[in-house]
Amino acid sequence: MKQRKVTKIRTRATTDLAKKERCAAVLSSAALLFASREFDDVSMVEIAKGAGLAKGTVYLYFKTKEALFLQLLSDEMRAWFDDTAARLTGPVSEPSEVVRVITSTLIGRPVLPRLLGLLHPILERNVDGEILFAFKSGLLELTKRSAALFQKVLSLPEDSGVSLTLWMHALTVGLAQIAAPPAAVKGLLKTERSLATLEIDFSTELESALGALFSGIEVLQKAKTPSRKR
Repeated sequence: MKQRKVTKIRTRATTDLAKKERCAAVLSSAALLFASREFDDVSMVEIAKGAGLAKGTVYLYFKTKEALFLQLLSDEMRAWFDDTAARLTGPVSEPSEVVRVITSTLIGRPVLPRLLGLLHPILERNVDGEILFAFKSGLLELTKRSAALFQKVLSLPEDSGVSLTLWMHALTVGLAQIAAPPAAVKGLLKTERSLATLEIDFSTELESALGALFSGIEVLQKAKTPSRKR
């Protein structure tokens, strides 16, 4: 994941532009730290330092670390969708074409799968209702846009794209969690080879799982369609 260079910000942010730049610096610092560490190992003090700010200033923008990373996830998901949509501009002949685009764009953003793995068990737990509502509203909008895209490129029936998007989300989140277990579990899987089956490669399993999902969606839709009486 590319990160912009973080410069030290010394003056007080008084304009909307300055505040946006400061918020962006905080998010960039968090992403840079998270790229090489676990969530629990990233502190707000370090994030503030990386952004050239005092710790207290960071809390003016994000009340909790979870709220900060929830915003980071939201930005990553939107960037991922824009990238994916730009590569899927028209109908495709095979679902596997869509799967390859989805997988490659996700793998190209290594921070995104890790954040998705943290979404439900951690990031949604320590934020207030207003922030949670804003995130879920953004997620709903993205789900609808994704649904419309899949319906277009795969020539699917109306409304089927929503289910497909939700299932894709569930698969991605679940596999991300399995592929990035806690350090103790990761070490156990490395040393106890009898447990090797439980150690998975995210990109490989994701492509296989999405391939099965996207290939089966057309069959499922046909099964849901009542047969016409002759």
